[in-house]
Amino acid sequence: MRKLDARLGALEAAGAIIAVTGDHGMSAKSDENRKPNVLFLEDFLNSKWPQAGARVICPIADPFVKHHGALGGFVRAHLLKSNADVDEMVEECRKLPQVEAAMRGSEAAAMFEMPLEREGDLVVIAKKNAVVGAKESGHDLSQLEGHHLRSHGGLSEQALPLLRSNPLVKEKPVGDEAWRNFDVFELALNL
Repeated sequence: MRKLDARLGALEAAGAIIAVTGDHGMSAKSDENRKPNVLFLEDFLNSKWPQAGARVICPIADPFVKHHGALGGFVRAHLLKSNADVDEMVEECRKLPQVEAAMRGSEAAAMFEMPLEREGDLVVIAKKNAVVGAKESGHDLSQLEGHHLRSHGGLSEQALPLLRSNPLVKEKPVGDEAWRNFDVFELALNL
């Protein structure tokens, strides 16, 4: 961090406006005994609705176990259309202790500005202290070796710092805006 700070300081000293952000937050996903708090959603859905043929996709696919083990705060479930009661699944998922939000894919696509044709039938978002995976057999957490599982992808990891090296120039209220990490360009170039 010192090297990064020195480089950013040199850029500012040369007259550059510096704006910095991150791509996502990170949260601990284990209990006080370092046991990961995991919901294996595909296992749950297929045990309760075997006719649905659920297939859960975890956008976090990096299997680096000491970091997040391909487990995250956001997953998509694709279902066999003719056999699925999506509304019942949504309601049951909302009752699970690891779940902050569950919704139809169409609702998630609208809420998070994602293409509907790429969305699952069901979306589940984990609480801050939990992660969601597909099948227990598909996530090897044996290599945690005493490390706390950490991950991201849920609503709790959306808050990020947006830093700027000098005051804003424009008379624009910024306190009411829902800034996102890509707004760093607006912050650096136009304000």
